[in-house]
Amino acid sequence: MTQFLYAPMLRPASFATLPRGVAWDYVETPADGSVNRPDLPRSTRRYGIIRTDRALTRAETNTFELLAIDEGKQP
Repeated sequence: MTQFLYAPMLRPASFATLPRGVAWDYVETPADGSVNRPDLPRSTRRYGIIRTDRALTRAETNTFELLAIDEGKQP
């Protein structure tokens, strides 16, 4: 299954900080432990890493300040 991975750059992921209608979930929790998901690894990135149900457009990643993470590469 293809994963589309993104690292939020300026704020945590939420319904208000991601494009409308995009399903998402954490792959790595934020570095500060603010997300209670003990089943996931803690990220070295401040706001963690999320996966989405589809690839986001360049406009979406720019608007919502998300860094695309290549699948299969270590973030």
